[in-house]
Amino acid sequence: ENEIEDFKFLIEGFDEHFRVKLRPGLLEFLEDMSRHYRLAVFTAGKEDYARPILKHIDPQGKFFERMLFQHHCDQTTFAKDLTLIEKDLSNVVLLDNNPTAYSLQPRNGLPINDFYGENDLDRELATVSGFLKSSSNSRYCPDIRDAASQWQQNFYDTPKESPDEYLEEENTKEPSLEASDWEEDGGGTTCSVDDEDFGTDEDGDSDADGDNEGDGVD
Repeated sequence: ENEIEDFKFLIEGFDEHFRVKLRPGLLEFLEDMSRHYRLAVFTAGKEDYARPILKHIDPQGKFFERMLFQHHCDQTTFAKDLTLIEKDLSNVVLLDNNPTAYSLQPRNGLPINDFYGENDLDRELATVSGFLKSSSNSRYCPDIRDAASQWQQNFYDTPKESPDEYLEEENTKEPSLEASDWEEDGGGTTCSVDDEDFGTDEDGDSDADGDNEGDGVD
């Protein structure tokens, strides 16, 4: 109750408002990534819960080309099948705090630490932004899964600070990996972005012609 939410919303049939705290840098992250990638939402949340949040985040519909919800996930594990977004998985990454989410296509997973609203100094999105911008350059590698694999290795090999330890620091942390860092380390890999439509319709059915090669999706 001591936390301050960014907005509240009410679902029909519920007596209490849902309180939402945005991760620091979220809107800047989406604005920046929309210049390099085609963005889709794939959430394990139910649609009647997720849509009001997404409406607040993207009221003009300028960020997200597709939205998939809990009923699009595996109903046992809630894993997310990325072929519902794009058949060519060399052009798709899934940024998610739950490794189970990308268990069907583990090489496409981009893990990120949890955020529950408790850490106003959180800089996860700034860090992943630098990585994704360097990875959007097709000169390095035509397959974004190679970049995602490198991100996974660094992510799981790096000790994580607890939120309390993070908040105790006097100064705000700066991003540890900017785009230039990844380029110097040879970490920039992957695919260019074109203007083709996603290879699925609103129900998640793939186009028969499979002509969407080259789409970059975050």
